[in-house]
Formats: sequence, C-alpha cells, structure tokens
Amino acid sequence: MPIRLIVTPGLIAAACLVGGYQSTGVDMATRNKQVMGWFNFGGEWALFPQAAFTHPARHYECTNIVNDTGQPNERFRRYHGHRVSVIGLQIEYDKLTPGPDMADKYLSRRYWKSEYVPNFCGSDHVIIAKRIKLLR
Repeated sequence: MPIRLIVTPGLIAAACLVGGYQSTGVDMATRNKQVMGWFNFGGEWALFPQAAFTHPARHYECTNIVNDTGQPNERFRRYHGHRVSVIGLQIEYDKLTPGPDMADKYLSRRYWKSEYVPNFCGSDHVIIAKRIKLLR
C-alpha cells in the first residue's frame, strides 16, 4: 500500500518554523560567505541593514560580528557608520564554545577562540569576520 503525504497549511507552517532562524534584517542565508551592511564599532561589533542605526539594545535589527581578521580591532574604528562588506563564516551563536566559569554558564556567554562574543542583537547567528572591506 503506497504512503500518501497530505500537505496542509499547518504542515507547511511547521516546516518553515523548523528550517527558519530569527530575521536580522541582514541577508544571512546559511551558505553566505559575504554580507553587507552598516558597521557599528562599539562595545560589540554589529552589522545593520540600514544606515540610520543606534545601539543594538534599542531593538534595531542587526547581526553581531567577531573580529577574526588577524588585525587589531582599532584598525576598523574608522569604518563606524559606514557601509562595509564582511567576508567570513556564519555560525549559530549557540554552537560557539560556552564560557569556562559559572558566570559564563549562568549568562549563556559564548566564545570564539578566547574572545567573548556578545549577542546583543539577539540573532541566532553571528559572523566570524575573516575580512572587512569599506565600501564607497
């Protein structure tokens, strides 16, 4: 007896929820290696989909960035508020290494190598930047 699959609106909605991730406003398709947006050089780095942004805690859509370029953070200060191209890895925040101490575990802090990775944007993913280029 053949098995029939009946596709209902509920089944479609469930499939979308299982396969989706929180929208950040920045194009973050799973296989993307390059994303573009406006760069925030602050206590945490973030990429915004629009030029008019403020601190991520004000509920703007954004994606946090980790500097893995081999360059000191200070080198990128002049990029603040400018449109940039970020080439790197997209990693689910929860798959980063948990912190070693009790405070890290309690606060669900995650690390890339030895660097704390804030996620004030609240996105499911962060960008591990291998290259950041200022766009003109």
